[in-house]
Amino acid sequence: MRLSKLGIVRKLLFAIQAGWYPQESIPLVINTLVLVAQSSFTAEVIKPIVSYIAASLAEGEFISPLHLTTSSSLSPVLSTSRADSLRSTGRDNAEQVLEALVSVLRNPSLFSKLADTLPMPRICLLVLGVHPSSRIACQALAMLGLSLNASLSSSRNFELAGGWEILKNVLPRIWDRSVHDAALDLLPGRFGNGSSDDSGSPKMLSVFLFALYQGLSTGNNNAEPGEGEHICLL
Repeated sequence: MRLSKLGIVRKLLFAIQAGWYPQESIPLVINTLVLVAQSSFTAEVIKPIVSYIAASLAEGEFISPLHLTTSSSLSPVLSTSRADSLRSTGRDNAEQVLEALVSVLRNPSLFSKLADTLPMPRICLLVLGVHPSSRIACQALAMLGLSLNASLSSSRNFELAGGWEILKNVLPRIWDRSVHDAALDLLPGRFGNGSSDDSGSPKMLSVFLFALYQGLSTGNNNAEPGEGEHICLL
């Protein structure tokens, strides 16, 4: 109770965003963040974490004035380079916080608290964004899997939010082995996945097929004349 009144989660998130800790210490800061969050996983804790992740992963991420100097002695090239470096560091930190949040949500009681606070389908899509890395996509898919396991209506709610179509548009562009495995985990029977809602299986299968089609099309377009004719037969 005393910890919750101190607002430690908000302060740690601000410290991470402001770059107050050396980069090698960030995992330790995030571990502390997780421990404090788990002790009182309420809306006052959940919303700042999700907001930080969403804002930091968004394209065109805002760079805090704390990071940049307005000194005229800095050339535009140096300023741009510094901003790009900070943007990359901020995104990496946000990805680490996202991974930590997903690990916390594997606790059913904590997942239930987040689902009661925020709409899970929209959180998954918010995290995924338009141009995610494969690392982010894997975490978004993990969140979706937890949601599908927890509720019979999750697949329908995700569909109403346009989620399955968004996955078809976004995932093929970044499809690799890690994304493949994360997507495969959403299908029933994968490593004992006892999903409460199997209605999303055909939708997820369509994502696989579309990714396959995109991959084959790209491979066929890049092939030399006479190559890839067997692909066209598909």
